Amino acid sequence: MYSTSDEEGLVVDQIELKQDLICQLHSRHLPQLRLQVVMLSEALEPSRLLEDPSSKFKCILEIQSDINRTLDQIFFTTRTLCPLSMKAYSRANDQHLTALKTYRRIGLQFRLTELLFDDIEDLFDTSCNLIRELELTTSGDDDGLDVDHSREQLLSTTSRCLATIDSALTWANGSEFDMVQDEWRNEKRGVYEKLQALSRMIHPSNPSTKMKHSDKIKPLSGPVIQLAKTVVPIMKLSTLFFDKLSQRGMNRKRLPLFTKMCSYQLRVVGELAQYISGQLRQIVGTLKKADAIPRQTTSNELIKFVKQLETYFISGAYLILLHFVPIIPDTDGFPTQIITRIGFRLGISS
Repeated sequence: MYSTSDEEGLVVDQIELKQDLICQLHSRHLPQLRLQVVMLSEALEPSRLLEDPSSKFKCILEIQSDINRTLDQIFFTTRTLCPLSMKAYSRANDQHLTALKTYRRIGLQFRLTELLFDDIEDLFDTSCNLIRELELTTSGDDDGLDVDHSREQLLSTTSRCLATIDSALTWANGSEFDMVQDEWRNEKRGVYEKLQALSRMIHPSNPSTKMKHSDKIKPLSGPVIQLAKTVVPIMKLSTLFFDKLSQRGMNRKRLPLFTKMCSYQLRVVGELAQYISGQLRQIVGTLKKADAIPRQTTSNELIKFVKQLETYFISGAYLILLHFVPIIPDTDGFPTQIITRIGFRLGISS
């Protein structure tokens, strides 16, 4: 549990300063960094680089220096916006801070320090690797295959870096619903993967459920398959829930920047996909070992995990219904229907 004693309140001049800092991030520093990262990647295109190496290397060094200067500005802004002492993620009394809630600022801090720092470091490393490979190629010590590999690595690193910058832009200038969906993005994939894993366990001979890798899952016995089938509807509805809400997010007008939720409530919603993915992982793990342990033990574990899943889902879904659904256009009652269906399934399973 995080401390709630830090930052008891922000005075007016602090609020204005921090609002200005966030504005600088999304209107100047982050777009500038994004452009510089793209420029660096383009400057490292091998065919262009070999045309005039001396001039191009000088240009690359200048771009890297520009990136470092922009990063200095971003890190200075982040330290002021998100002090190191700010750890009150569980605050239940900061809804009045609107676009300066702890949830937004800590999420922004994480993306602008830990994620972005690692991505830029990787970008510079892969840039150096590509340049070294080009030097070997031009000297006749290399056949050029490693240049292609290094270029692919650079493009992959560039893509990851741009994704982090875009994520930070969302947290700097997006609505709270945008931020929540940004947190859901990777974990939604985890929910889908757990569903696929369960489908492979139930139907191992079905071509549509075969694994891409050489790993094989031991087929389940008949009784365990029956247990597994009771969980499938919950998994499918969970996947549908996140997919449909995300579609609503992509096909909508810009939403209000903030809701009446406090940081603690936003955190509950933001971590909903992570919690559900974790419980589904436990359920799949329990089913994998079901034939090696007493069936009653398996049933008890499944009931426990399903009840925990219910707790996580209902707490987050209630906040979504209360605060997000009213501001998302054209929902057609969808979230309410899905939440009711999941609750019904959870009730049957437990």
